[in-house]
Amino acid sequence: MALEIGLKFIIDKLCKDDWLLNDVYPMMSLLGCIRTDSIQHHAVAKQKSSLLILGAYLGAFEAMRRQYFSIVVSLFSNARFVMSREPHDVPLTNDHIQLAIEAWHAHHLDQPKDQHTTQYHPTEAQSKMYKDLKHRAGTETWLVGVGTDCVSGSHLPTHSDIHISYLTNRRIDGQAFFLEDGRSVISLSEALMWAKVNPFSPLASGEKNQPILNLNGSKELL
Repeated sequence: MALEIGLKFIIDKLCKDDWLLNDVYPMMSLLGCIRTDSIQHHAVAKQKSSLLILGAYLGAFEAMRRQYFSIVVSLFSNARFVMSREPHDVPLTNDHIQLAIEAWHAHHLDQPKDQHTTQYHPTEAQSKMYKDLKHRAGTETWLVGVGTDCVSGSHLPTHSDIHISYLTNRRIDGQAFFLEDGRSVISLSEALMWAKVNPFSPLASGEKNQPILNLNGSKELL
């Protein structure tokens, strides 16, 4: 019942043209507290997929606001992945999320410094979408929570096993964070930033991976 009410509240807000992250994220945070076992039943499969889509989609806006720029596209892609595979009630389309990803890339692409190299200019549609994304995300007022999380040792080279991030397909420097399947890994910095904006695992399983780093560098799940 709580899941159904919460989802309806968020979906109704998203159906309006003037919705902002502040209108829906507090409710999304509450829905993130729902017990994992309660959303794993087949009877609530559609609500589960809607919840995972909203968690990733709204998490992308929260990542923008917190300036966790490195995981914004991964969050949008995660929402699109679930949308393409599972039935849901979220008023979004794959094309909409694809344009959001393209708009983000277009405005955060490293431009060539050589004056003889052609500069890339976003299209009108991409610029309009980017402006919309920034407007809906708003500005983080708690400045302590702004900026990329960088775990101690995350830039040190790895001398043993080589791990590739599930989110970026790039090699992970420092200690890796294993997801619930025991094979997929992301960096500890990515794990912390993801958990702060989206309570659900990048694997879209419904599990809630929220890493706490102990002094010995081990991982716990809340």
